Amino acid sequence: MLAKSTTMGSFTYASVTNLFSSSLLPTPAQQAELSDLLRSNSGPRDPTSARSVIAGSRLELARYNIDIRILKAALEGIISDRDAFQLHVDRCSSLFAPIRALPPEILVKIFAFSETSHFGLDFISDRRINPREHMERLAKHELLRLSRVCSVWRSVIMGTPSLWATIHVDLDEWWLPSASHRLDPLLSAAIERAGSFPLKFSLRARMSAGDHRGRNLRVLAQCCARWQSLSLWIHSGEFRHLASIKGNIPLLEKLDIHGDWLQEFDVFEDAPRLPPLVPWDQLRALDFEDGNAENLRSFMSLIPRCPNLSSVKFLALDVSDLTTPLALQPIQCNTNCLSVTLRNTRDSLPAHCTRVVSDMLDCFTLPCAKQLAFRMDSPWPLRWANSTFMAFLSRSSSSATITSLALEGIAIEAHELLESLPALPRLETVSLADLLPTSEAPGPVSPADVHADCIIVTDELLRQLRWTPDDPCLVPCLRVFSCTSLFRFTPQMMLDFVASRAEACRIAAAASRFELRMRRHPEVPPVLDPALIAGLDVLQRGGDIWYCIDIVTVEP
Repeated sequence: MLAKSTTMGSFTYASVTNLFSSSLLPTPAQQAELSDLLRSNSGPRDPTSARSVIAGSRLELARYNIDIRILKAALEGIISDRDAFQLHVDRCSSLFAPIRALPPEILVKIFAFSETSHFGLDFISDRRINPREHMERLAKHELLRLSRVCSVWRSVIMGTPSLWATIHVDLDEWWLPSASHRLDPLLSAAIERAGSFPLKFSLRARMSAGDHRGRNLRVLAQCCARWQSLSLWIHSGEFRHLASIKGNIPLLEKLDIHGDWLQEFDVFEDAPRLPPLVPWDQLRALDFEDGNAENLRSFMSLIPRCPNLSSVKFLALDVSDLTTPLALQPIQCNTNCLSVTLRNTRDSLPAHCTRVVSDMLDCFTLPCAKQLAFRMDSPWPLRWANSTFMAFLSRSSSSATITSLALEGIAIEAHELLESLPALPRLETVSLADLLPTSEAPGPVSPADVHADCIIVTDELLRQLRWTPDDPCLVPCLRVFSCTSLFRFTPQMMLDFVASRAEACRIAAAASRFELRMRRHPEVPPVLDPALIAGLDVLQRGGDIWYCIDIVTVEP
């Protein structure tokens, strides 16, 4: 079959027809006959032929195997030669590759894209990297691989400090003293490769450690005069090891600080190129989350510094251990939103929980307030300080601006609520919550278990909120009514209230329908009054309202 004799190693082809072919190979007729015998479970008429095939098979197969080994060796040799030739062609082509003509400054820009580290994402996450991965990042493994391409690339890479000037350090994985000692020379080498170029550091040291951690930080602090950008996620206890940088950071232009329970520090006070660390006039929202009354005063002192705040929120403020008055300084703020959520982990409702809200309302003057929310995240409700709230409204002169009020987990008497609502004529959203009994263990609720003060959504409240075209009513602009309910109201009273408000929205040509959002306690029987559901469905199908009834999880 081959027109030309080809030599490969010790194997010479003249023609593939010289390969072995057994005389015992079956014809198509023989194969068909054998198949019929196997399917019919019958024996051959003349077994001699089949036995001769079996007897001669070992020698015949051995001769096949010899030719196969020779052909495989020849094929492997040809493939090897082909690959070697392809490599030679590729290398010859590389002599004329466009990248070889690029000037060093363009190469540097290309090499800068080689750093595929995801440290920027890991920095603010809980992802942990192992020491080996960290060593590769410090050594810039991607750059070192490129430097082995050719001597020119190596010269460009090793001779360009800017390629080495971004350094990511994660000390959390070097907390053992033995491991920490190995880190020092790696840090020094990483800094040395950057020459005198300004440095961009990312440093994570979330766990407080011993003197060996301090030694690592002091190594980094030795080059602080070259810091241009610094991102820190650091335990506040470790800042003492960076004390030497104070007044020695002339190039620092960017600073990001992350951390838990950070305390006050002043090491970055003297940084001539650094803009104000906290641009107070740019802040629009302040959230105080999972704090306690002890550091509340410090947070409150920040509010007057932020003239453009639109939201101030106290989230899960723990007042369990407060034993003395807060003694807060008066604060006037133009924020639109004030939200206070208290947390009490004690087994009763101390009077100081109410005092916390009173102290906060006493200190605030909010002339631009639009949204107010007060919540008690505890099995024991918060007794509402209505006189303090009314004084706050009068002092703030915000009655005409407040459009949303939420009182949840609040024990407020009916006359107090009915006294407060007329002082808020622009309310559009009201959120209230009935309260579970506090004297009994959680379980099915019966009317005798619930104190009258804990039922907020009553027939009387719904009657007062019902809109009529001729007579004044409470909250004339109401658009959204949200309640966590024990469903102690009369279904017909709720339907009358909702229908009247739907008509008010229609007359006012409101952009949206009246919304009713009801949440039922798990203790409320799941089968609600069918007349109530049917009436609400009719109103919703008619496009007059939108409503939902969900279940709410309440801590026992």
